[in-house]
Amino acid sequence: MTLTATITKGAAIETKTFVVKVLKQSQTDAEAVANAKGALAVGYAAGDSASGVTQDLTLATMGADGTTITWSTDNSAVIAADGTISRPAYSAGDATVTLTATITKGAAIETKTFVVKVLKQSQTDAEAVANAKGALAVGYAAGDSASGVTQDLTLATMGADGTSVTWSSDNPAVIAADGTISRPAYSAGDATVTLTATIAKGAATETKTFVVKVLKQSQTDAEAVANAKGALAVGYTAGDSASGVTQDLTLATMGADGTTITWSSNKPSVITATGKVNRPVKTSSDEMVTLTATIRKGAATETKVFTVKVLKQMQSDTDAVAEALAALTIGYRTGDSAANVTKSLSLSTTGLNGTVIEWSSNLVSVLNGNGTVERPAANTADAMVMLTATVRKGAVVQTKTFNLIVKKFEAGMPFTIGSTGDDLGLDRKTGSLTASVKIDRNTNRADHVGKEVVVFQLMKNNREPVSIVALYPDIQTSETLSATFHSIVGTDSGYSVKVFVFDRLTTDATNVQTNLAEPVVLN
Repeated sequence: MTLTATITKGAAIETKTFVVKVLKQSQTDAEAVANAKGALAVGYAAGDSASGVTQDLTLATMGADGTTITWSTDNSAVIAADGTISRPAYSAGDATVTLTATITKGAAIETKTFVVKVLKQSQTDAEAVANAKGALAVGYAAGDSASGVTQDLTLATMGADGTSVTWSSDNPAVIAADGTISRPAYSAGDATVTLTATIAKGAATETKTFVVKVLKQSQTDAEAVANAKGALAVGYTAGDSASGVTQDLTLATMGADGTTITWSSNKPSVITATGKVNRPVKTSSDEMVTLTATIRKGAATETKVFTVKVLKQMQSDTDAVAEALAALTIGYRTGDSAANVTKSLSLSTTGLNGTVIEWSSNLVSVLNGNGTVERPAANTADAMVMLTATVRKGAVVQTKTFNLIVKKFEAGMPFTIGSTGDDLGLDRKTGSLTASVKIDRNTNRADHVGKEVVVFQLMKNNREPVSIVALYPDIQTSETLSATFHSIVGTDSGYSVKVFVFDRLTTDATNVQTNLAEPVVLN
């Protein structure tokens, strides 16, 4: 410190200086801590610094002026409190760590922080490959992308961090392994291709796939025509179809993909080239019509043929009934006719055009509504019968009458016993006698329902009954029957056989059987 003395008297003045040292007070703990804090630094290994730590740090535990130092870290996994370094893996990246030093002396305390960067470890081949995989991308030409490829791709053969890349394609006909593109034809459609990149470094390897869509080529006129042909259809109104056309058709003149369509008809009087339909009259038949569509674009052309059935005009119920009535006939059995009915008739219950037929008779005891015939007895007259057919459809009803003659039965019995040509035969070796007859049904005589009883009676000297054989046939038209008698003694002379046809066989004198044929005697 410099002291200056100024001495004056009157106008006279002088100064004198004195330099003296004032000794400082003794250092306090706070001053000691502050002094140590200013002097404190992290010790780095050779080549390291706060911006790049690769080796353990030196962290002093004693500071200037008798202070003590303790350390803490905000990332002990990278830098421990004693300065030990654990460098992060390459993939984790560098780590920034804050170290805090606490300087104390007595009751005085202060802290000082140091921010250091611990550098990541050197990259392994596997890390290099993984890093290159993440960075790898397909190179697209301007305007292209994975969802729409039209030009060659750029497929890198060198990746990040010294890696190599090789490529393969699941459809080399569309994308080659070098990225060359061959676009599909329009008709084939777009092609989805998977490219696989194999990234390698040293012994490390990984793959990465890219799915890209290669767009089909522009459509040719021929492809446009073929596509339009496949899509072309005839337009039918509600309820119509190719198998049943009743109304005008819609025939498109413009097709898919800018094509034009012209039409022709093989029966323009039924369907015109514009689709106008003229249905056949109800008395004619349905019409099959061939429509030909010619599809064009540029010089390309194709044809497509459609065959449709145009239904004739609807028949009214009145016309349906009238037509059915005109066509209606009675079914007669062989030999019968309207003037000669002897057997039951065949009467249809359904007619033309979906009509329904009911039958009625003015003489149901002879001919009923289902055609069953009961002929008059032989002692009566032929029956004149009026048979009426009622034909219906919807609310329309019309009738048609048929006048018939049902013939009476002829007089006589319903069966006739005739010869077989070998009516009576004797077998002397066996002592048996066989009688044979042919019995015919007389269809024009009174009928017999059920089985008949044919009785063969062996007679001696034409008057003495010896034995009988009874048969029970159900004769429909004609039948040959035989009966054999055994234990015949002597020659056949003196024996005869009488043949009867009865409605039943009985011994009841009060219920005598009826002869159905004139008996015959076989000698």
